[in-house]
Amino acid sequence: MYINTDYNNSISFNARLGANLKQKLLVNEFGGDTKRFEKFERLFRDTFDKKIDTNTVVDISESGRFKISNPIGPKITYSLNILNRKKPLPQRILTECDRVYANAEYRLFQKIISKGVRSGKSLEQMSKLSEKLDDEIRPYYTDLIGTATRILKENPNSKLTELEFMDMINTQMREIIETPEFQQAMSNNNFSAAAKILLG
Repeated sequence: MYINTDYNNSISFNARLGANLKQKLLVNEFGGDTKRFEKFERLFRDTFDKKIDTNTVVDISESGRFKISNPIGPKITYSLNILNRKKPLPQRILTECDRVYANAEYRLFQKIISKGVRSGKSLEQMSKLSEKLDDEIRPYYTDLIGTATRILKENPNSKLTELEFMDMINTQMREIIETPEFQQAMSNNNFSAAAKILLG
């Protein structure tokens, strides 16, 4: 599952960096040097390859705000906070913790599911979108479908807001923590077993 991008017919990688961000980096940071930009894009891809979906795009708006998107939810974006403003932009992007990208992608998936359901699609239809995601990322999306299913079961009028997702995820985590299996693993200081139970 790869989407190729083409910038000036010389750069062709997976869809990782959006067009606006590519333009800004190439012109402002690399002085139009496509080879240096190509190296940066390869570094970005290699650094975050297993952390975010192949087709997830990191881009920047005209106002300078970072955002993340994925083709399974066309025109849906989620804001991304990349810090360390004192560092050069390429360094800020590459040295940001991979959890920042993964967390933003997770929130993006929540938003995609929410907007899809609110537009009249069933959770079954939304669930099928997972087939377009990488094998490593798919379980996170399908877990969110399960969370959405439970939210709607308990509150059929739910709008599947970010707060509702957060509350239900906290409830599900608490339920796992309270299971005898998890408690047993913790009382035996078997943290790896506890983590496996927690992560499913």
